[in-house]
Amino acid sequence: MLDGDRPGDLSAVRSYTKDILEDAFYAEDPVLIEAPPSSGKTTSALELAASVDTPVTYLCGRIDLYEEAKQELAKNQHNVDFVEIPSPHRDCPSFEAGSPGNEKRLKQLYSKGYSGRKLHFLPKNDALTPCGEDCEYLQKLDKVENRIDEIDVLIGHHSHSHREHYLKDRIVILDEFNADAFISSYPNPNADIIDDPEEIVPAFLDALADDNIAFPSPRFRDFTDLLVNRKEEKLSDFAIDWFTNNGASRSDAEDMEFLSPSSFQHNRDHLLAPFLTLSLLCMERVGPEIEMAPHPDTDVLDIWKAANLNPSTRVVRNRNTSKMTVLRPPDFSKAEQIVGLDGTPTLDLWNLLLPPESEFDLQRVVARSDFT
Repeated sequence: MLDGDRPGDLSAVRSYTKDILEDAFYAEDPVLIEAPPSSGKTTSALELAASVDTPVTYLCGRIDLYEEAKQELAKNQHNVDFVEIPSPHRDCPSFEAGSPGNEKRLKQLYSKGYSGRKLHFLPKNDALTPCGEDCEYLQKLDKVENRIDEIDVLIGHHSHSHREHYLKDRIVILDEFNADAFISSYPNPNADIIDDPEEIVPAFLDALADDNIAFPSPRFRDFTDLLVNRKEEKLSDFAIDWFTNNGASRSDAEDMEFLSPSSFQHNRDHLLAPFLTLSLLCMERVGPEIEMAPHPDTDVLDIWKAANLNPSTRVVRNRNTSKMTVLRPPDFSKAEQIVGLDGTPTLDLWNLLLPPESEFDLQRVVARSDFT
């Protein structure tokens, strides 16, 4: 930390910030850098990203920061190769209001768990995405993914950290903490789709039964059945085995042909329903009215891994309201290094992004008492 008698010297603060960042890029453990506004943390991080041999992924939460990052990298003397990770909301013409497609229905299906790519290849979906396989979004996405190893700096949103190929063998910079990219609640009061677990979980169970899939459906036909009968170990084990054999991730659900989420007002299918159902089967109490999966004292992590879920993912359920809150941290296991940037960080929140028993090494540029 910079000496307390020097915080007024902005050039000293910025120089020290860059020194800490350079050390952080090559540190053994994830580093969280606390630096006040105007300390140059973002600018220095991008300058270093342009000069290091290891490729970098820079993730932030606002479009204006995308533009600032591109401007900073464009003027860098190292002639760095940088690319913005495309988004269907910005790059697919069918997602635009007033487009020939159906922007509202597309966004509803996206909220139900479909990826931007999958939405372009759904059966009989021409009316939704008339842009088709020639869509600008798909072309940009393919261009990035086909030459990802050659790109020096990727620029994207915090939510892109859920894609392993954007992290693998790269230094990942997370600019500020963005809870919306990692924490979500069901039901979401602002959603215009059905996402209440008490509706989407039974719909998933009905779909399993209707398709005659090997699953103990007669004992798990509604939400109450699930909560009561999950206590029968043999029955619960049989159901859990189905998920470990078939997967429970969102991408697994995209390929479950018996699930058919639609934008119809009363459609209850949701691609997170398999994951939430497995979570309910695995939950244990952690408080008077709260239960969680995986509970830290259980061996559910092996089940999580077998079901293609990030071992760091956690689900909490309020037993009174049945509201379920999901923490989906990125899987940083393939990243070269993780560097967080924040003005006034809450360390406990940042540590939620890392696997259990891991934590960020907090480095302060100046003491908070010296912030002006």
